[in-house]
Order: sequence, then structure tokens, then C-alpha cells
Amino acid sequence: MRFLATSLLAASFALTGAAQAQQKPGELTVAMTQFPSTLNPHIDSMLAKTIVLQMTQRPLTTFDEKWQLICLLCTELPTIENGKAVPVDLPDGKKGVKVTYTIHPNAKWGDGTPVTTKDVLFTYEVGRHPDTGVADMEMFREIVAIDVKDDKTFTVTKDKLKFTYNYMHNFRLIPAHIESANFNPAQAAEYKKKTAFDTAATNPGLSFGPYKITEIVTSSHVSFEPNPTWFGEPAKFKRITFKVIENTAAMEANLLSGSVDYIMGELGITIDQGIAFQKRNPDKYNY
Repeated sequence: MRFLATSLLAASFALTGAAQAQQKPGELTVAMTQFPSTLNPHIDSMLAKTIVLQMTQRPLTTFDEKWQLICLLCTELPTIENGKAVPVDLPDGKKGVKVTYTIHPNAKWGDGTPVTTKDVLFTYEVGRHPDTGVADMEMFREIVAIDVKDDKTFTVTKDKLKFTYNYMHNFRLIPAHIESANFNPAQAAEYKKKTAFDTAATNPGLSFGPYKITEIVTSSHVSFEPNPTWFGEPAKFKRITFKVIENTAAMEANLLSGSVDYIMGELGITIDQGIAFQKRNPDKYNY
């Protein structure tokens, strides 16, 4: 069944259908209007990039469907109650907090290299450099130190004790074993031109999520296949392709022809366009 979904918060409308899925079992083609300007987790801020990274990586923490804070890459959410987060007095007299995270023991990059605290320290080095071009500099500024216990466990010291003390959604890891060759602190401004996320996006060592990028054509599409080193629930599709179609009329035509299976709500057609499409095609699609 093709499907079109709505997202009122995003003021958007998405839909999908069944014909193409029956022609290509296990494959899914998703239409969206935007192509990411970069796939580096920390350079630029774009919804299209965030969606791609949700396929190939996992943040340390996130919110579940009930808006409860949970671990994704870490093994247990650190809290003040369980002792893994401890308020501290900082040298400047401010009240800060030390928060300890443990990376999932089975987490590996797609090339088999373990995800470790080396990646944490490297990500911190890149993120706090003023010339790197990181989008969320505030997150890195509030981290005053990262202390490593072992390959999987580290403690973050933050300069403020806030209700968000254990949030690490945007601290997305960068593989040190690949990207250290592309980052020179003395020429940090050049990093955005050299990052492997853009120069070698199909390198499996850039992914540790359920999927890895197997094909990418700028302004056209990004294709994914299951990542064999993924430690979580197995991927459901053998291939997923995000196809960029900037014109919404063309997007609807692609859905009608079976060239795409799903129009993304966040980067697809508007609610008004979706309602009009539903009136013209009331029974063929899920909305």
C-alpha cells in the first residue's frame, strides 16, 4: 500500500503506495525536495542531512515516541539519581556537572573498526575548534573537558547544571581512524573541503547505524543498504533510495507512475497539496 503521511508541526504532507514495492520486493524509494550540502555530522545544519544520518548513525541520546530521554549509542542514560551524573563546583565558581557515558560494547563502524572514546575525543577536538565551521558551537562550548576511563567509557564536564545536563543528541561521532587524516588544527578551515563524508561518502567506515551509503549522486539521490556491523535490530529493507525531486508536481507524478513509493512529510508536499491529491486519489494511497 502506498503511503502519504502528515506532519502538522512541519506543516507538511507525505504519502506512499504499493505498486513499486511489489515490483521490487525489499526496496523502498523515498522522494524529498532537498539534497544535503554536506554529510559531515557537524558542518552546516540541514534537515536532509539529519535524515540521512538517522540511517547511517545513532546519537548518544534521543527522545523516544513518548518524549522520554533514552540512550541509543550509550548503554545506560546517566542521571543524577543513578550516580552517573554528579553536580560539581568548577574553578571559576560556577556550578557544573560531570556526566559519564558508556558506548555500546558492540558498536562498530561499517569497516569493522570499534566505535571508541578515540572517536569521542576526536569529535570534541574538531567541534571546539573555532575555524572548523561547526553548526552547533554552543554545545561544544559548554563542554569544558572530556575525561576518558577506557575505550568505551568517558566523562563529560559541562559548565552549567541545566535540565539538559545529560542531553547528547548533537554530539554525533566522527570516525577518528578516517577523519584524523583530513583534519589539521593549523588549517581547520580547510576541513569542510576535505572531510571524507563528502569526498568518500560510500566509505563504510563512516557509518555505524543500520544502513550504510552505497551510492550517492549530487542533487539526484542517495542509496543505502544494510550495514553488516550494525549492533541493533536488523534493517527491514535491502535497499532504500532517497530521490531528490524539487518540483512538487513532478513528485506527485513520480508517485502516480510508481517511480517512488513514499513522499516524505518533512521534505515533500504541503498539507494543502496533500489534501487536494487525496481528493483526486481517495482510495489508492495511505495518507
